[in-house]
Amino acid sequence: MRSGIEQIAFKPASFDLVVSSYTLHYIEDYRGAVGRVFEWLRPGGSFVLSVEHPVMTAQVANQGWVTDDDGRRLHWAVDDYADEGPRHTRWFVDGVLKFHRRTSTLVNGLLAAGFVLTRLDEPEPVPEALKATSQAGTGLAHDRRRPPVLILAARKP
Repeated sequence: MRSGIEQIAFKPASFDLVVSSYTLHYIEDYRGAVGRVFEWLRPGGSFVLSVEHPVMTAQVANQGWVTDDDGRRLHWAVDDYADEGPRHTRWFVDGVLKFHRRTSTLVNGLLAAGFVLTRLDEPEPVPEALKATSQAGTGLAHDRRRPPVLILAARKP
C-alpha cells in the first residue's frame, strides 16, 4: 500500500513502531499527522521522526552560506525563523513546497498529541565520515557548523 500520511488509514493500535524519515516538513498539517500516528500506535509504541532542521527551512530568500570575497564560508544565514509556514524552494528541482516549523512547534505537537518525548538529537557526521569526505574533497565539515537534520523520538504511554 502506498499513500500519503494525510490519506492512509490504519486501524487504531496497529503498530509498535512508526518511523518517518524526512517527510513531515512536506506535510501542511503536522499536528494532524502526528495525531494519526498516535492513534496507530499501541500503548508503549514508539514514533521516530527526522525532518530537515528548522534552521534549514527558516528562510528561502538568500538561503545558504554567507561567504567572504574569496568564497570562504563565514556562517549559515538564518532569518524569519519565527515565521512558520510554507516555503517554496529548490531541492534538486525548482518549486518544492516545504513547511517551516520551529523546533518548539515540532516538540509541542508531539506532546499535544499525547506522546512522551524520549529523545531529541541534532546529529553530526561521525569522525570517520569527516575524514573520508575531506580526503575525497567533498567535505561534511559544514554539517558541524549548522545542523541539517533534527531527529525526535517519542513514546505513546
